[in-house]
Amino acid sequence: MSDTSSVICHRSSTSAYSYFRKSLRSLRLNEFPCGSGSWRNPKARKPDGTFMVTGKDYGVQYEKVEQLLDYLDCNDWKSNTSWSKEAEELKKQAVLKPWMFENEENCVNFVHPYFKSLQFRDKNIDNVDRKMLKFENLEELVLTANQLSEVNSRHLPPKLQILELGSNILERITTLCRKPLPPLLHLGLSYNRLIHLSEYKYFTKSYWPHLMSLDLSFNNLSHFAQLIEALQTLPDLRNLNLQGNPLSLTPSYRGFVVDALKTLTYFDDVIISPDERHHFKGLGKKKDLARDECYLTINMVGICGLPVPYELQECDRPDYPVVSTQYFMSYNMLKDEGETTDQMEDNGVTQIPVVGDEDMVCNKSKSKQYSKVIDLQYTKTHKTNKLLKLRDFLNNGIKLVIYAKTVKSWKVEEAVDEQNGKNSEKTNRRAKTPTKLQRSKKELETVVLRKDPAKYREIGSYVVDTTSLVLGQTSTISSICYCGGGPLPPEEQLRELVSLNQKPEESPRGKDKNIKGKLSNKERKSGKSPIPCDSQPFAHLPLLVDFKLQLLRWETAADCHKST
Repeated sequence: MSDTSSVICHRSSTSAYSYFRKSLRSLRLNEFPCGSGSWRNPKARKPDGTFMVTGKDYGVQYEKVEQLLDYLDCNDWKSNTSWSKEAEELKKQAVLKPWMFENEENCVNFVHPYFKSLQFRDKNIDNVDRKMLKFENLEELVLTANQLSEVNSRHLPPKLQILELGSNILERITTLCRKPLPPLLHLGLSYNRLIHLSEYKYFTKSYWPHLMSLDLSFNNLSHFAQLIEALQTLPDLRNLNLQGNPLSLTPSYRGFVVDALKTLTYFDDVIISPDERHHFKGLGKKKDLARDECYLTINMVGICGLPVPYELQECDRPDYPVVSTQYFMSYNMLKDEGETTDQMEDNGVTQIPVVGDEDMVCNKSKSKQYSKVIDLQYTKTHKTNKLLKLRDFLNNGIKLVIYAKTVKSWKVEEAVDEQNGKNSEKTNRRAKTPTKLQRSKKELETVVLRKDPAKYREIGSYVVDTTSLVLGQTSTISSICYCGGGPLPPEEQLRELVSLNQKPEESPRGKDKNIKGKLSNKERKSGKSPIPCDSQPFAHLPLLVDFKLQLLRWETAADCHKST
């Protein structure tokens, strides 16, 4: 069984050179219209091996060279040549010099030195073998989106200048940096899994003295100051890409790089202007400010379109239980740096640890009474040094959840009766409870209520897309989040609907000073309610939340002196 498994594993392995051979065969260099088959006139061959391009009539059994060259562009004989800039020209050579491809020895001697560029994208290649050294003139090798877990530099062609290894599964580049090394001008390592601090030493002049372009975007690099210190040794570095790494979330990210690396022209695919260099002047010398930490400020402004709570819809209901409904919002976020479980209560804003992840907490806003537009008054700045975990969290978005918190309160005597299921004789011997008209204000104020445990119900949610923060496209997200309910209104109306400048509907809760949350006697006698039982004016309104998020990024060197 083990032998069979090893054979299967071996067959599934694909080397860069074996795929080159497969691509070369797909050119069909010995098939019509290429090659020296029966369609060619051997008398037309020149001493140097080429064929004469002439208008002379060869007869019906032979094809003219110029006609064969035209056939190369026909769909019937066209081949995929996207894997090399020289592939298309090689087919023409197979028409002009067909005898160079008749046997393998001639083919090898001619083909390998001929190629200067090879591009094998998404071909399931998992190793670069020694046979790649046959390409003595190869200058560009692109192996993007394959299955490479390591690349041995001793298997790379000696004149290689461009090496693109993006979208593989590289975690370390130790083998890639074994000397002697090719004189690379560009090294692309984007979308890999580079994470180890010990690997930073390989991005220095002692390994790549001629490097002009380096792409390390979308890896797991978190140690900002140490990486820039290594890159400062590269004397000719002109283009650098670090976006998508956890370190790109730090406040000093762009400013520190722009000022510390004086030779850069492009950073994260954006040209560095003289004004930008001036704004960040001096920041690159303050290495103590290049801290591996991030600041996120979340502001939840208001909610509109909430369903009308039960106690405001019922016009004919018993005095007890007294029902109280409040609303709040929650979202998960990484625990603040240095924060302990005992400190997760701040000004009524509660943080609850997330089960199964000790680094995450559920943040809750204060509970608010019902209103047409609820002012949440929620603002919190999160600080964390777990940059890798934060980057992955932001890639999935922040989920906002709206909850309704309902509490039922019972009069103490009635609560006991309900629990026992019947009135005891002792209760019956008590004096009869006065009628509503007989109750004085003082008596009502002394009514003792027992509250049931609160019940929570999710009434809406929305996932805020925060990938733009990771991509570096913006540092601010301001959005009106549609959390369900009625149809989504036109975009120009969203901001107006959730605006806090609207005059909120006054809730009847608290009008009766005797028992909070109950309607007045006058309203109860008339059978009227602020919101009729058969009408629910907000039941089909869209549930909207005004949400804002700010990632701290310094715009100038002076910003570093501001309090964070």
